[in-house]
Amino acid sequence: MKSLTESDTRAKLIDPALHKKCWTEDLIHREEPERGIDIIDGKARRRERGRIDYLLRLRVGINTQPIAVALIEAKKSNDPPDKGLEQAKKYGRFNHVPFVFSSNGHLFVEGFDVHVNPAGTYIVTKIEGKLGMVTVEEYSQMIASRLTEEIRSFDDFRSYWIDPQARKKLVEILPDGGQGLRLLRELMNRKDYDLYDVLAEIGYGIAPKSRAERVLALNYKYGDWLKSLPQKTKNTLRALTRQFERGGIEELENPYVFNAPEVTKDR
Repeated sequence: MKSLTESDTRAKLIDPALHKKCWTEDLIHREEPERGIDIIDGKARRRERGRIDYLLRLRVGINTQPIAVALIEAKKSNDPPDKGLEQAKKYGRFNHVPFVFSSNGHLFVEGFDVHVNPAGTYIVTKIEGKLGMVTVEEYSQMIASRLTEEIRSFDDFRSYWIDPQARKKLVEILPDGGQGLRLLRELMNRKDYDLYDVLAEIGYGIAPKSRAERVLALNYKYGDWLKSLPQKTKNTLRALTRQFERGGIEELENPYVFNAPEVTKDR
């Protein structure tokens, strides 16, 4: 499919998606200028102007002006959907907009606001239907509680995780879904660990293993079997384990994984 420019992505993909969700034109502001003043070295300086692709507003009363509740940073249709997420989060903080998204027209990725101050690191999330700030430890406990409420034992969790559909449904019911879990992984300094290990650690107290450690364990446990395979088969399996080491189970379930150069070179 031919890639759409950013402007075409907005007109042909994002606009119809917003209208389908019942956003009316009077509540959609496009290419809204970013406003604000920064304090630098004790002096007020007008912020370098940017442009917010979409500012979504809601009416809270009959005789009141709509208030901004969300913004969307649009990118070209073949860009990763989260390409504009950091920019969107910056605009959101500066303009006091609680919900931010980045989109390539096909997928919308929601951003999370993380505040760091001398008292610690805080995540902005929904608590009983309202936005609030929680510590990383509290956010971890929120996810762990929902996980163990749904799946009581670690053995049952393992069974869920090896089933792609069951795993997807499980991640979706956790606080803030997959995005929240990935954010927690980053804040826990577990970026080299699969989401499986993050959940096993916080939910069931299982010592986590990095993806690299899991690949080493696999090669050690099944080393003799791997040596017995034809060379091309062995090379393909080792290439797949390197794919896992880079991106985890999701990388292996990517429908294009067998087109990766490392996998195809020995066919």
